[in-house]
Formats: sequence, structure tokens, C-alpha cells
Amino acid sequence: MLGKGADGCLETMGGAILLFVSRQNIRDVVHAVFRHELFEDPNDLVANYLVQLAAGLSVSTKTFAAIYLLVHGLVKLGLVTAIWRNRLWAYPLAGIILFLFAIYQLVRFTFTHSLVLLLLTAVRTFTLDNTDYRSHDEQQEAIESYLRWRNRERPPGILDWETYCWQAKKTA
Repeated sequence: MLGKGADGCLETMGGAILLFVSRQNIRDVVHAVFRHELFEDPNDLVANYLVQLAAGLSVSTKTFAAIYLLVHGLVKLGLVTAIWRNRLWAYPLAGIILFLFAIYQLVRFTFTHSLVLLLLTAVRTFTLDNTDYRSHDEQQEAIESYLRWRNRERPPGILDWETYCWQAKKTA
């Protein structure tokens, strides 16, 4: 949940920055960041793609990205806050909203063929797949249950953590 909150903060800040930064400033920053990499390897696929993406950034694309990031970040922050306050209605709502954003990105991809949208959708899918537990305690119990199941037929010679630490202190 903390990761989703941090992601929401970063998206909101990114959207706000995009609203107020000029396209030329974006181009200059991207060029400055990748200048050294392109000097060493002029055929670097990622660096060239990002430089070309910044160079071709239109006003409408910049505005769309800024509004998308702002809205998505604020919605995510609101849902994370509600879930953190144990507002159980927010948990399924968060899944639905994030799923709808992913669907929207795939629909938009059919028109733009943007690799960035595919990357965002992959990250969103990863985020959705990691929202199975309503609390940290529930997630911790699931992890411990898995470890108990996995280690029940542990071969002899592998020590549990307490025994390992005790033996390490004994030999030190």
C-alpha cells in the first residue's frame, strides 16, 4: 500500500510539473540526461527512443499526459488513504478504477501505438496483481503461511534463522 501511495504522489507531482514546464525544457532535460550515453553509444535504443519521444512531443500529448497523471495520481492517493483508514468500500473501488485505467490505456494504444503506454499498462497490471490483501497483517500471514508450507519438507542441514544467528554468535 505504501508503494501505491508513493506512486500516486509521484504521478501527481509529475502531472503538475508537466503542466508548467515547456516542451522545450522537456527536450533540453531529456537531451542533457542522455547526452553522455548517446556520445558513448549513438545506437542506444532506449536513449534514442526517449530523445525522439521528447522531440516529437506535441502540446496536446503533453496536456493529455499532465491531466492523466494528475487525475490518476489524485484518485490513487484518495483510494490509498481510504483503504489505509479501513474504509472497506475503497478496496474493491480501487481495483475497479485501476482496471478501468488499464483498459483505457490499451484502447488508447490502439490509436497511438505508443510503447510508453504499453509500459504503463504493464506497470498497472503489476500493481493490480499486488492488491490481494487488505492489510499488512493479512499479507504477512499469507507470506508466513507460504513459508511454513514451503519449508515443511526442508532437507536437513538447512538452519532456521534463529539457529543460524545463534551458531554465528557462538563461533564469533
